[in-house]
Amino acid sequence: MQTIVRSMRLYFWPILAVNAVAMTAAIGGDLKRGALFSVVISLLASFGFLLNDLWDRKVDEINKARHFENSDKGTLAWGIAVSTGCLLSGMGLAMRLGPTELRIACVLGVGLMAYTVLLRRYLILPTFLAGFVAASPLWAPLILWPHKVYAMHWVFVTAMILLLAARETLMDVRDREGDAAGGRDTMATVFGPGIAKSAAAVLLIAGTTLLCFVLIAQIGHLTVRDRFAAATTACVVLCLVMVPAHQVVVRNSVEGGDYGAVQRFVLQSRAAMILIPLLNLVMWGR
Repeated sequence: MQTIVRSMRLYFWPILAVNAVAMTAAIGGDLKRGALFSVVISLLASFGFLLNDLWDRKVDEINKARHFENSDKGTLAWGIAVSTGCLLSGMGLAMRLGPTELRIACVLGVGLMAYTVLLRRYLILPTFLAGFVAASPLWAPLILWPHKVYAMHWVFVTAMILLLAARETLMDVRDREGDAAGGRDTMATVFGPGIAKSAAAVLLIAGTTLLCFVLIAQIGHLTVRDRFAAATTACVVLCLVMVPAHQVVVRNSVEGGDYGAVQRFVLQSRAAMILIPLLNLVMWGR
């Protein structure tokens, strides 16, 4: 059970919930439905994590991920059962919430399965798909309550998807040995870590540019206090992402030399995601 709980990544649930509820509040949506749909997203996220860990045991064995690579048949069976339960529970709750929620849940479920099972040999495509799915707490409310959604909301979401795709690319640099052994084609395994880092840098710069564009466009509509809060929060978010990312990109890719730098980037970028709800609420004047 310890293996299964670890693979469910339950620590993501509060981050997903806060982001979904904050975006719902920012566009004037139904907070109760937004909170309930965040549970759908969390259940489907755990389904995706479990499915990926069960499928990638050979990769995880080399990367020493401590998931299912050394598990017995009983643990694997429980992992499959819990993964299926998360999928069915998420779909069932989405069905109760409404047809739009169910359609979004189906897109997420299919996307997670496609990412793990089908798209591993298409280089950048699964990376963008991972960023798209990871940003679902931000874009799902825009679909559920479109009457108060503006173009800048979608530009903001696009910026987040690009930053998340950059994180996936750098994680592929960290995991390139296991990915190569498991037959996964990533930028790092096909073109080498140097090219993968350059691609991640381009994604980071593009995402940062869009985020700054949204901030500049919105800041004129805010009070002085909210301008200061939005600018400060955005600076902290970008520092948490860009500073450790720079350390990864400029580091020489010696054997095992990227692991620690990428881990710091991943942890700090997750911390940045905790601040996104505050940035959301302040920028849209809520």
